[in-house]
Amino acid sequence: MKQVLSIVLLLISITAFADTIEVRGKYLTGCDFPKSIKLRPYNPMTNMTTEVAVNEKGEFTYRYIGVAPKQITVRSGKTNYDFLVTAAERILKLEISCTASGHTIAAKDSRENNAFQEYDKASKTFQKDFEVFCSSDLSNNETFARLQKLLSDYNKTLQKIITTHPNSFTAKTLCVAAKLPDEALTSLDALRQQYLNRDAFGNPTLYDVAFSSRTLQNYLFCIRNPDDQTFTWFEKLMATGLKNTGAARMLQQVIFDVMYFKHEEDLLIKYASWSETNGAKMYNSSVKMRLKKLSACMAGSPIIDIDLKDQSGVTKKLSEIAGSGKLTVLIFYSPNCAHCKQEMPQFNKMWEQYKDKGLRIYSVAFDAQQSEWQGFIKSNLKDWTHVFEPSDIRSPYTSQYVVNYTPTYLLIDQNGNIISRFGKFDYIMQEIPKRLG
Repeated sequence: MKQVLSIVLLLISITAFADTIEVRGKYLTGCDFPKSIKLRPYNPMTNMTTEVAVNEKGEFTYRYIGVAPKQITVRSGKTNYDFLVTAAERILKLEISCTASGHTIAAKDSRENNAFQEYDKASKTFQKDFEVFCSSDLSNNETFARLQKLLSDYNKTLQKIITTHPNSFTAKTLCVAAKLPDEALTSLDALRQQYLNRDAFGNPTLYDVAFSSRTLQNYLFCIRNPDDQTFTWFEKLMATGLKNTGAARMLQQVIFDVMYFKHEEDLLIKYASWSETNGAKMYNSSVKMRLKKLSACMAGSPIIDIDLKDQSGVTKKLSEIAGSGKLTVLIFYSPNCAHCKQEMPQFNKMWEQYKDKGLRIYSVAFDAQQSEWQGFIKSNLKDWTHVFEPSDIRSPYTSQYVVNYTPTYLLIDQNGNIISRFGKFDYIMQEIPKRLG
């Protein structure tokens, strides 16, 4: 029995070691050593960050346990550095140097990261240059010619990395996935047809690096035909992802995040409908649940009523406030949120100008102390309806309305129906005078 137990423990030990990669970091001379440093493995499903202690010599050790390759971000001072851990390099060394202008982080003696750093730099530069085209008319010949050159040059850079580092994961997987076939660059129509036509979306390994979200975002907000109201691109993309259950689960998360944080309400309505119709193919239960919740509070749906107390302890219902006016702005915010501090006071002028014309504002504060909330109102805001959601509420309205960022704005008509769930600040400011002026 003891012998069997010893063998089992040995096998567990070997397995654990086989899945463990050790990152050894060191601050160089001239740095003020912090007490800790933060590292975050890339994962579309979570933003979990690990805080690792730094010793008196400026050294720290981080152990990644899991299936590699994996992109990891380390943050020191104001500097973020992305690097790759792979099973081919069980020990990876990081060095951090410090100057008056900031910190510099580098992976040392790592063949894989030599390749990955070239790819990462090229990818980020490409992304920055590419986003310029999101506000351009790609049907213009000169504009598309510039985009063609950008894509062609990026292809050449990727091919150079493949040639220089042929045996690396970066070359064999990342660069191959990022490259477009030459025929995709011949016309705007060809680019639209082939941009998402990548087997990489069915490879779960590609979701351990920042590839899928960038590619999808590029297509949706730059390349996709804005006049095309069909969902065929989604169907094709999902068919590719569904070739692997793990890939499908993460792809469904990436699609949701891109649509949600880009405020694409029409696309989310279609996504929710697809999820409802194709329940057996919806492997990401979290996204499925959030889509179901969202479908109950997006454009065209009646409001979910809110019943919270104002500064005086008097209960105020959203339905009653909305029913007393012509247009209601429902705001979810935190008094400690930087964007909230910037945007919320700008409603004061709108309130004074349009409250007698039927404007109502119902603002729900959360993620703060009541004293912070009341102080913020007193110092910054006018006398519209202010209520507070306590942290111990049994069924949070922030959860029912799927509030994942602040401030969140909804527009509501006089019948209590939602006009917009994902209105941005500028959109709300334009709609108030348009509908009440």
